[in-house]
Parts: sequence; structure tokens; C-alpha cells
Amino acid sequence: MYLGLDIGGSKISAVLISQSKQIEDAKVKTPHTKELFKKTLLKLVSQFFNRWSGQIFGVGVGMAGVLDNKKGLVINSPNLTFLNGFNVISFLRQKFHTKVLVDNDARCFLRAEKLLGAAKLYKNVVGVVIGTGVGGALIIDNGIFRGSAGSAGEIGHTIIDKNSALENLASEKFFYKRTKKSPIEVARLARTGNKSAKKLYQEMGDNLGIGLANLINTINPEAVILGGGISNDFDLFLPSAIKTVRKLVLSPKAKKTKIIKAKFGVRAGAIGAATLFDKGI
Repeated sequence: MYLGLDIGGSKISAVLISQSKQIEDAKVKTPHTKELFKKTLLKLVSQFFNRWSGQIFGVGVGMAGVLDNKKGLVINSPNLTFLNGFNVISFLRQKFHTKVLVDNDARCFLRAEKLLGAAKLYKNVVGVVIGTGVGGALIIDNGIFRGSAGSAGEIGHTIIDKNSALENLASEKFFYKRTKKSPIEVARLARTGNKSAKKLYQEMGDNLGIGLANLINTINPEAVILGGGISNDFDLFLPSAIKTVRKLVLSPKAKKTKIIKAKFGVRAGAIGAATLFDKGI
């Protein structure tokens, strides 16, 4: 069995996997100081190792931002800046004496969907994770594409409107800035017929559509897989995102690029982290 961890800006998710089947899962809020983060992570991982003593053969970790995945070093995590310089592999290996692998959280998300979920049928596919920020990952010719510096796929940091990056216009940050409310609260209002809430989700979809159109024009994938917490309210923003994509994508054929909701939802990142030990991609 392998344990997968998805460390995000608001929560840490854990999934225990055996032969591609989920055995157990858990989640906790992400602390925002380094010392409390380490204590919380240790407690979370310990509960699995205590319960499944001798049966866990490795821990895979997905984290947002730019990482040195071979060393396990966090280089630049925009939403968890207190972890910059933190070595995840050394920390967990020292505490649990097991193999540890690390990768960007969006790549872990896309790995899960490629191996087991919505991306299985596609050779060239983009994964986009919408949550605290916006993460992205690329699979080209059935292989993860990292780029020369290991930071390929960071769609959230593409510039959409002058100095505004996509993740400021199509993530939790967008809703908090405009309304002081979470996306869940705004979605609840939208579903009760609140016109301002509906319009805000449509605007977020338009912004996302610009980012996706840029990706499709540049990469020309067969499909885009959308995941992360906000993708639970797919129906509120997808129509406007697709409309914008159709308007801005150059190739008539590429205008019909499939935009698909992830199979595993918010668990995809942790599942993908557990599959880092699978050498299939």
C-alpha cells in the first residue's frame, strides 16, 4: 500500500491506496506556520502508519508551487510561502523511515486522472486545478511534461488582464476579493437565484475561459480536465468558460476541445501522489 498526501493552501488530504483501490482517507486544515504545519503533518501521517504498521511501502506528496522533485525541496510555493526551503522528503523519511516521492500537486492530480480517471483515453491532455489558486499540468505523448526548469504548466501564473494573473481571477481569491465570501457561499446564493452571485460565477468562467483558450492555442491538447474544490460547482461557470474558449481559440477543430470534470474530484491530488510510485507515466 502507498499513502498519498495532497498539501494545499486550505487543507491537507491523505489517501491510502492498494492496487489502485482506495482503502482509507482523511483530511485536515492546513496550518499557516511552519512548526504547526510539521506537527499537523506528522499527526496525520502517523495515524496511517500506526493503523497499517508494516504495510505502507511509501509516501507520495503533492504540493502547490515550484519544487525540486528529486530533492524534495520546496522552491516557491505562492500560497504556502512559509514552506519555501522546506525539504519534504528529508522530513518524512527521517520520521517514518520509508520511501518518499514528491511532485507538484497539479501533476499529481493529472496523474490520477490519466492512470485511473477522466484522462485515460488521451495522449495529450491538460489538467487544471481550481482551488486556493489555479494549478496546471501537462501530459504530452502520454508523458508528464515538466519543462527545462520543472515548472511547466503553471497556468495560474499566466497574465490575463494587464498585471492580473489567472489565479487572481478564477480561484477562491477572486471570490474573497469581490465579496468577502467563499466560493461555496457564493455558489449557495447563486443556487437560490441570487443574480449577483450567478453573474460573479459567470465572470469567473469568462476569466477561466481566457486562460484555457491561451492553453489550447499554445498546446492544442485533446482535452482539458478540471478539478479542485471549485470544480464542484462546474455547472455555474463552465457554460461561460466554454463560450469564451469557443470565441478565442483560433483553430475551428480546437474550438471543440473537450473540457471535462475530473473523475476523482477533490481526492484526485492525493490519489495521484500515491501513484508516484507507479512508473506508468
